Order: sequence, then C-alpha cells, then structure tokens
Amino acid sequence: MYKPVFEFTDRSQKKQQYVSGISSSPPAYEIGEKVNIIYSPQHLDDVKTISFWGLYRWSVILLMVTSPLLVNGTSYLLYSSS
Repeated sequence: MYKPVFEFTDRSQKKQQYVSGISSSPPAYEIGEKVNIIYSPQHLDDVKTISFWGLYRWSVILLMVTSPLLVNGTSYLLYSSS
C-alpha cells in the first residue's frame, strides 16, 4: 500500500509536509503531481486533500455502518406493528 506524502508552502512561506491517512495500491497520485489541499492556519496538522475521499471519507464510513442498522430498525418497526 502507498501513502502519498504532500509538501506545501503555508502562508508564512514555510515548507510543510503532510502524509495522507489514505493508502492505496496502485498509488493514487504520481510523483510531482500537483494536488489542491486545504488546511487550518492554526492547526497545520489538520490538512485535507480536495478529493472525494479526502473530504468525505468519514461521512461515507459512518453511512456504511449505519445504513444496515437503519434498515433493520425500520423493518422491525414496520412489521412488528402489523
């Protein structure tokens, strides 16, 4: 599995490095590829790539976990009342 390492210059012109929390095989990015990122100036460790998985990773994971629970709970309520 490959984890991309991003290097960027913040607003104070300091070079920062960010290692993504998302691994993939084959690699998601090419060496030297430019990627848009967002970060908090107060918390430089809070960096996100502007991509589907970079922005919505936890929302998708939570949806995948809760969807079966919602279906089971709803079906139980519908069929137990009849």
